[in-house]
Amino acid sequence: MVADFASLAGVRGLAEQVRLDFPQGIDVLINNAGVYEQSLEKSQDGLELTWAVNVAAPFLLTSLLLGAVRRRVVNVASVSAASSIDFDNLQQERGYSAHGAYSLSKLADILFTYEVADRLKTAGSPVTCNCLDPGTVNTKMLLAGWGPIGMHIQPLAAPRGTGAAQPFHAAVVCCTASATGSKDANDEYHVATDPALDAVSSAYFVGSRQARSPAVSYDKAVQRRLWGVLEEQTGARWDA
Repeated sequence: MVADFASLAGVRGLAEQVRLDFPQGIDVLINNAGVYEQSLEKSQDGLELTWAVNVAAPFLLTSLLLGAVRRRVVNVASVSAASSIDFDNLQQERGYSAHGAYSLSKLADILFTYEVADRLKTAGSPVTCNCLDPGTVNTKMLLAGWGPIGMHIQPLAAPRGTGAAQPFHAAVVCCTASATGSKDANDEYHVATDPALDAVSSAYFVGSRQARSPAVSYDKAVQRRLWGVLEEQTGARWDA
């Protein structure tokens, strides 16, 4: 499956296709798509492109697929996540910096991860939501923008210890032109499937180990303020 993550309509179409193709649901949603834009660009919906692809798109997609996810949501963050957030300059209109835009987007991913986890817990859902810093990975994004962005649903071997006989379906949202390293993939697989993490939610991982994310990411008021902004930007409505 392929979709344009610079388009909210494209994200909605992708979610609809996943639900049609997998009416039984999916086990895991891994939000791993991302861009690093050297100059200020706008998405089809008028959002700064890095923000649109790295934050608004996974936020909307998660809201649309959350009812279909049976086990886990994993958002991929970055060691480059910012340590602060300026709500008056989310769209980078006061002087664009490629690193600044990317770092802000990764902090936003952590913030909305924690809010999703809290909402799932409050709703009594068994689904968990965590985020992951895979470290520095050799991808084309480090050198330039990425190519077509999409999703593939891949059958994986059932996680050890689950006793599951059926294939384990993970929705991996990625950039098809990227060249991720094996360590990155192993870390994501660990957070997405390790039975030892069944009850772990609202956690931040560096590689395969739990760690602390930037201090501001634990601020509930900041999490909720960002949530409101993203709901307004995307039109997302949440079941949890």
